[in-house]
Amino acid sequence: MKITMYQESYQTKLFDMVRSHVRQVPPFIELKYEEFLEILHHPGHMTDQWYGAEERDCKIFLAIQEGELIAAAGLSFPLPDCPSEQGASEQDVDLLWMVGDPVSLKELKAFYHHLHQIALDYGCESIHISRNPFGAGWAGIPDCWPHLLDAVRSVNGYEEELWTCYWSDGPLQLRELPHGYHVNLSNNLQELQLRYELMADDHMIGEIDVWTPSAQARSLTDEGCAAIEWIEISEAYRGQGLGHAMLSHMYNSCAVFGFKRFILWTDTPEMKRLAIKSGFHEGPIFHWITTRLRDTTPIYETAEVRE
Repeated sequence: MKITMYQESYQTKLFDMVRSHVRQVPPFIELKYEEFLEILHHPGHMTDQWYGAEERDCKIFLAIQEGELIAAAGLSFPLPDCPSEQGASEQDVDLLWMVGDPVSLKELKAFYHHLHQIALDYGCESIHISRNPFGAGWAGIPDCWPHLLDAVRSVNGYEEELWTCYWSDGPLQLRELPHGYHVNLSNNLQELQLRYELMADDHMIGEIDVWTPSAQARSLTDEGCAAIEWIEISEAYRGQGLGHAMLSHMYNSCAVFGFKRFILWTDTPEMKRLAIKSGFHEGPIFHWITTRLRDTTPIYETAEVRE
């Protein structure tokens, strides 16, 4: 197996591989070829507007065996003497995306371990699986990609958080806000964000942050799909159906902007119940994984790797 930098000769095969992975994750979109090319070379197209632009060195690596593409990944390295605007360690490398042939698991594991060695050679201390630029805010690896999970777990020294995905593909179950409550909207679509604040008199008691796709993510925009990044109801006001009512209000409001499909992630039982009551479907579990590079050792039989 040969590890090489991105080559245009494998562009079509890479597109097919990325598209096949995208199809398996809500909202099950059909990635367009021109969109794929634009995002491939501008992986910060959404995160730069959500978090603020950050100078990074992005590289694409391919794994080739007998002339066939079997795996690929996009990594984002910190630049020397360039502080992070996102608050992350300057010694972190972000794994933006990874795809691979499920039948080549041994080679996938070797490829992932080789990415670790590349990150170490850059002087990085950890590798963090970041937001996937081809999706609506995906972070981590979903369990519907078991071959990639197996590859990432093939080293010691990793930590992971589990977040369940929920998604909607139509109107949510309607619930009116009780008398005495109202919602304020902060429209910041220039930075791809809509913020809803639930008010009781002049006090904010809840909020929903919706993050919308960038201009480059045309398939998400065409499908009217956005990510619900944050929902919170003050503890003293919980149990009254306010979260459900607020989601109903948010849906009706977002429909005006062309967004009628949503994804959210949660690791709390309360939010899982709210999602189901509001009409969301349960999707895959996402594994948000960080590996401390200097603590890693491979726990598999190493496949032959050539630069």
